[in-house]
Amino acid sequence: MTYLLQDCLYRKSGIRPVVLVGNSMSGLIALDFASNFPEAVDGLIMSGSPGLVELNAGVSLNSLRKGSMETAQSLGNRVFYDIEKVPPRGIEDIQKICSQPENMKAMIKWLNISRKYDIESAAAQLECPVQLIWGDHDLITPGKEWSEFAEKNSGITYNEVAFCGHSPMLERPFEFIELMSFYINSIQQPLIQTA
Repeated sequence: MTYLLQDCLYRKSGIRPVVLVGNSMSGLIALDFASNFPEAVDGLIMSGSPGLVELNAGVSLNSLRKGSMETAQSLGNRVFYDIEKVPPRGIEDIQKICSQPENMKAMIKWLNISRKYDIESAAAQLECPVQLIWGDHDLITPGKEWSEFAEKNSGITYNEVAFCGHSPMLERPFEFIELMSFYINSIQQPLIQTA
């Protein structure tokens, strides 16, 4: 996956370096890319990523495979702090995605990768600052371990979004964008330098 991202950034966009943003598993993919191609990345924003603590979906993979709406609702209740803000279609989408065998195979593969991924080694190779933005009620990948990781590693900062679960960009988009914008502005080089 990292090399697919490399191809997109280098050959297709022509724009580099970039600030990568990733939620959940895509946060690990962005971290992996930034650690392997540091010259291509000015900054990294991660949210709700696994790797330091075991994912806790609150439902078994076997029950997800069956694709029941009840299981999809249970997962939704763990992903979102305020499930009332999620349209019914969101729960239906979870049910449809999980009931497809090829999607479940991919989920299991990515879960296994996240369990084996060496966060510490990847972070040691980074040459850019990292912003961690977590929901304060993330039950899937709680932020406590990531907050402690940030305290031990210079160049990594940790912020929490209040009243929010696993995906702050969906539940609290204004707060997420504010934190993201502040971070990007702090690392951005001015286009024109004045004397």
